[in-house]
Amino acid sequence: MNLQGLERQEKALAEIEKGLIFAKEAQYNVEIAALLQRKAATFRNMGKLSEAIRVHAESINYADLSNNDSLKISVQLSYANSLLAKDENLEAFRKYMQALNLAESINDEKLKVSLYERIASFYAKINQTEKAKDYYVKSIEQAKAVKDSGSVIYNYSSIIALYAKNKDFNIAKEYLKILQKKVGANEEFKQFALSAELQIVYYEDQKNISDFFKKNPELLDSYKKYGMLSEYNRVKGVILAFDGKMDSAFYYLNLAKKEINPSDIKGILNWNSSYSIFLNQNKKYLEAAKYLELNIPLAKQIQSLTGERELYKELDSLYIKGGDKQKEVANKLLLFTIKDSLDKQQKANDLLGVEIDIENKRTERERIAKEEKLMKRNNLQYMGISGFIIALFIGLVALGKLKVKPWFIRGLGFLSFILLFEFIVLLIDGQLHALTHGEPLPILLIKIVIIAFLMPFHHWLEHKVMHYLMRHNNVSKV
Repeated sequence: MNLQGLERQEKALAEIEKGLIFAKEAQYNVEIAALLQRKAATFRNMGKLSEAIRVHAESINYADLSNNDSLKISVQLSYANSLLAKDENLEAFRKYMQALNLAESINDEKLKVSLYERIASFYAKINQTEKAKDYYVKSIEQAKAVKDSGSVIYNYSSIIALYAKNKDFNIAKEYLKILQKKVGANEEFKQFALSAELQIVYYEDQKNISDFFKKNPELLDSYKKYGMLSEYNRVKGVILAFDGKMDSAFYYLNLAKKEINPSDIKGILNWNSSYSIFLNQNKKYLEAAKYLELNIPLAKQIQSLTGERELYKELDSLYIKGGDKQKEVANKLLLFTIKDSLDKQQKANDLLGVEIDIENKRTERERIAKEEKLMKRNNLQYMGISGFIIALFIGLVALGKLKVKPWFIRGLGFLSFILLFEFIVLLIDGQLHALTHGEPLPILLIKIVIIAFLMPFHHWLEHKVMHYLMRHNNVSKV
């Protein structure tokens, strides 16, 4: 992080501390938890991960004291992000699942969309492509259920990027067809489909990027439209370089450089790569290599071994073209080292995948045991209620053979029938929520229909039974 960025973060911490003093004096647990979450996230951005995790633990304690379930989920997610940054992947996964379980327990359908998406991103990070895809699909299905078309489009785009990055271009193209069909003529979402297609072009053959932008000029124009001037100028410069218009390419690339935020590591990485392409097209191979060399420490900083490998591959080609044998040999050794590191990383990810599977099975067993316990308890209650209602009706019929007051018969009969029909509604209620996904309007309409049928039936049956009992000779007329 540069000096300016560090100063901004320090200033943010000072403001958060002021807020915490006030919130703690007033004993506002929700505000304290939210401020501590911000403080932890700031520490994470500063690279102080141990401090971030310590503050997250404090934030969770305050969130637990509140009745705000959404805050509890938000705190768990932020904690998981810090654990992930510290490479404590299994603990991060547990926090993601805790947040998901809480969202499911409060039946927050919209929140589950983003939680499935986060878990999918987690699996993508550890190269568990199929599991990542499964959770993106879960997020899509959930988004469809809550009519969130933006999340549907975004998650399809994520699946395409996932397979494109892994060089599974046939699968990526199949999902691209689905996405394009979903988008149709919708101008709002068309950029998502074009950006997803660009991912395939980029990973399949970067030489086709220029032709892709020429074919789809609206994508490049959208960068300018949404204020992404650095990206617009950078891409424009690369297109012109491939077209051999070097003066114009140089002009746009320099404009792009002026627009880059000094703390934007990915922006700097992209510009260095683009300027290297410009120099490569000018046949200045060793100069092009120098700009790619600048990206190596940046790739290390963002912990991208895959990015490092691709850099060394490109550098290998440039050293060969430039005739620098010494650097070519040294680069091949580094490339071999990176490949070895990637193999070790993949083995570690595979082992983590096994640990996560074990954790999922353990959690599933606990969930099933908890559900069985709850079901057993509910069934006992249902049996108790059923027995009580049957006993009431038996008592009601038995009272018909005794000399009792008519008002007592009517009162007991009213209570018995109310209990019976409320019990019927109670039995229907669980199925009703599952059928309507907890949406209040459909539940209300269906209940109106049920009550419209049960109410007349209730009165008719109550009248018939009471008429039978009241006609009994032993009922007191007093």
